[in-house]
Amino acid sequence: MNPNNTDIVGGARSLHYSSETLHNIRRSMQTHTIESRLVDILKEQSILRKHRGTRAGIQNRIRNTQSHNFSFPYGLTANVNSIQGKFLHLEQTVTNMRNLCFITLQETKLQSPNKEWLNEIPQHCVPDEALRMANYFMFRHDRQFSANGGGLITYISKDWAVSYPKVCCSISIPDIELLAVRARPRYLPSDMSNVTIVNVYTRPSSNFSTADKELKSAITKLQKKNPRTHFIIAGDVNRESIACIETMGFKNLVNFATFPSSNSVLDAVYVTGDVYHVKKSHPISTSDHSSVLLIPKYTEKHRAKKQRRSRSQKDLSFDNVRSMQEMLQTTDWNVFREGLR
Repeated sequence: MNPNNTDIVGGARSLHYSSETLHNIRRSMQTHTIESRLVDILKEQSILRKHRGTRAGIQNRIRNTQSHNFSFPYGLTANVNSIQGKFLHLEQTVTNMRNLCFITLQETKLQSPNKEWLNEIPQHCVPDEALRMANYFMFRHDRQFSANGGGLITYISKDWAVSYPKVCCSISIPDIELLAVRARPRYLPSDMSNVTIVNVYTRPSSNFSTADKELKSAITKLQKKNPRTHFIIAGDVNRESIACIETMGFKNLVNFATFPSSNSVLDAVYVTGDVYHVKKSHPISTSDHSSVLLIPKYTEKHRAKKQRRSRSQKDLSFDNVRSMQEMLQTTDWNVFREGLR
């Protein structure tokens, strides 16, 4: 199409198109993408510039937020399918995500060296010291009904929890394995007293009706003991949803495939309220399950640590008191009287 007006400015030819002409050009275009060859030419002539800006959004704020500033925790859940030989990769993952508040792992497939089994031989006997990570509390719950398979581990950040977390419930039966840990963060909304992180695993061969009954009973007991606690239920449940938990007001945030080999949704993260969203992450080493990141939608601004006043303590030992008495007795107080005359 021909331009409506043509001007010569500074020796260069300038073309002017009306809005109607431009709309007609757009309608006649077969595709709205520019060829890479034309893009390179426009960049060379400085007509098309590279977009420059700063990164924004919730993920960037999460990355720059320290653990102790989180009100709602930032966490990672994953089925590791045996942690043997994968612990180094787990530590590297945690190093890249320095501000994680909690980590829940399923199917660790470990046993304690101190436990003896009559008819079975454990494949992997690992002490607690080999599983500890710097700056994290570790809570381990191995499978009790068999020497192999299963097992749960929950890590709680020492920067996020102001005191030592407490294991408030644990279950290990053929239909369900559960480990509930209660932690008190530095900052919480006024209607919450603490956070209870429930790490759960159900086998593919489990009786799901029995597993649902045990899970619902455990959550109900914890709610009765502490009505103001904030629940996070995360783990590998080997199904898309748990109906009995959803009737209690919880919502599963995982809506993507976490088991790539069958493109199935086997992992779940149940929470209440609209304060989180989840994101798929890479598997832990060679695990067959994708990891799931629980990301809070609301992050706190930087909170400066309160500087506490240092109180001077008086040394009231017997020797110091006696020396003070001797000094008062030997002092010539007449000097002060003479000064007043």
